[in-house]
Amino acid sequence: MITRTTYIGTLNGVHGIWCGFKPNGAIITKEIPIIYPDQDKKLRKKGEEELLDFVILNEDNKEEDYEEVEDVN
Repeated sequence: MITRTTYIGTLNGVHGIWCGFKPNGAIITKEIPIIYPDQDKKLRKKGEEELLDFVILNEDNKEEDYEEVEDVN
């Protein structure tokens, strides 16, 4: 599993979203942690069947609640 942070803010007066990096000089207003599965895998919430490409982490979604499974497609 890979955790990346998405940054929302402004840079030189322009609103932007940056995935996985924070540009120098950007004024960040929000950070969103997201988990992604390793290559050729999907994420699945433990005890459930639905396969996911990514999960936004928050108070309802914790990394330890998810597992990686082989992508059968």
